[in-house]
Amino acid sequence: MGVCVTSKCLLCYVEIEYHNEKPGDDFSKYFQEKFFQGLWQAANISVENALEAACEKLQNSVLGQANGEFIFNREQET
Repeated sequence: MGVCVTSKCLLCYVEIEYHNEKPGDDFSKYFQEKFFQGLWQAANISVENALEAACEKLQNSVLGQANGEFIFNREQET
């Protein structure tokens, strides 16, 4: 997202353009990449936490059943 300023001489009517980015520079792409990199990292952490919680719940469920406890219709039976 660059800025372009056009100046026009009132005497000779020559227009001069000023750009804050050189040709080939793309600062908006840089900021977009940084934003999505942070978003990706946050999503990755969230997925890892959810997977860990699911594995713990599954492990506790399997251990409970191995100890003679069975879960049937959301009711625990021994």
